[in-house]
Amino acid sequence: MTAPATTLRQEATFSGQPGEAAGLLEPLLLAVAGPGTSLLSVAFDYAAPGTASGPAVAEAWIERTTRSLVFVHGRLAAPDGAALVTCSAVLRNATEA
Repeated sequence: MTAPATTLRQEATFSGQPGEAAGLLEPLLLAVAGPGTSLLSVAFDYAAPGTASGPAVAEAWIERTTRSLVFVHGRLAAPDGAALVTCSAVLRNATEA
């Protein structure tokens, strides 16, 4: 899967723990959505149990926006591009609410 050109990327080290994936991805989701947004809902989908640990790339991008909502997606991928964790979120745009 190729992410859109407006993707935020951050290199990371992933231990394979679900909580760590959330900690790596949530700040990127907020950053890509922009200032004045707040998280309403987020869902994480994890690869098979025992996901390998090691170097990874965290990415987040905007899927679409409305007047008051921003829909974003993110993923944590291994260096070879294999998805370790994917997520989707809905954020409220406080400046337009």
